Amino acid sequence: MESSPDGGEVPPTIPRLQGAFVLKSVLRRLLPRRPGRDGSVDQHCTMYAVEGHHDASILILTPLLNENGTLPYYHPQVFHIAFRYLHSPASEPRDGVNSCSGARLRVEVVAFPDVPLDPNSRIYRTCLALLETLHRYGWGAMTSYKKRVNHDCIIPREEYQDLYLVMRERHKHLVGTWKESTDPLKHVFEVRACVYGNFISISSCSRSRMRTRKAMRTVALKVISHRILGLPHS
Repeated sequence: MESSPDGGEVPPTIPRLQGAFVLKSVLRRLLPRRPGRDGSVDQHCTMYAVEGHHDASILILTPLLNENGTLPYYHPQVFHIAFRYLHSPASEPRDGVNSCSGARLRVEVVAFPDVPLDPNSRIYRTCLALLETLHRYGWGAMTSYKKRVNHDCIIPREEYQDLYLVMRERHKHLVGTWKESTDPLKHVFEVRACVYGNFISISSCSRSRMRTRKAMRTVALKVISHRILGLPHS
């Protein structure tokens, strides 16, 4: 679901910023790693541009609270999370390129009442991790980083992840009744959920796109080599 000033009204839950205007607002749904323990949460992702600039420099994430006014454990306990790019003052160009050495990245939050914000708090560590991730992606874009290995070339990521969660929940009861000397977490979750999930995805794919058993065996071997054994793509 998507809304913007040109395509419709911006939801009232999205904050208005003085000196900035909304460029685009997207509604997304965050899915938990363990659906049996945590629920999903919808989140508005809103991009802003400050007056005098046309490019987005502010991103605000606004989660939608559930009926009890709470958020899942995996989501920071905040009303808003903001990523801000603070423009540097005009400076002399170097080698024909404008310098941005004075620009800064900042993460800001509007936290729930009584949520600790000291340097040892969970939300402080989360913000620091988000800032480090943002810096890594920005540095990669600035240096034209290219991935060495392209993953998810055989089975779509979303299809596999959804099936993996289903298989994980279906077989998790085996952990408590595991009778072998091997690690039950490794064998139940990695073998049953990961390996079985891959082969089920392959069989679903084979019915619509694969015509011969030879093609089926080839794809199965590639899945085992790439996703399970970690071998590079040939």
